Amino acid sequence: MRFGSGIKNKILEAMSMGMVVIGTKVSFEGIECTPGHDCVLVEVDEHKMATAVEEIFQNQVAYTSMRENARDLAEKKYSWDSIRKAYGLIYENRFSN
Repeated sequence: MRFGSGIKNKILEAMSMGMVVIGTKVSFEGIECTPGHDCVLVEVDEHKMATAVEEIFQNQVAYTSMRENARDLAEKKYSWDSIRKAYGLIYENRFSN
């Protein structure tokens, strides 16, 4: 993914399905992923992107780990349940004072 407009939900959806997402800094803005752990960060350069794809597919250990980590991130931080809990805490703190 090279651009940020309109792709945040697609990135989160892909991560929630355990897919490795390769994107630019703009692609991941607002998503708290860690490059090399649960996503792959590349510059806006088609050759570097192609190299990143090749490298992740050639390293099955990193690929498998990143898939699992991406799924965990999406589930723990961006699922409907985690968002509901976060809003619940906000409301509790707001109205308990």
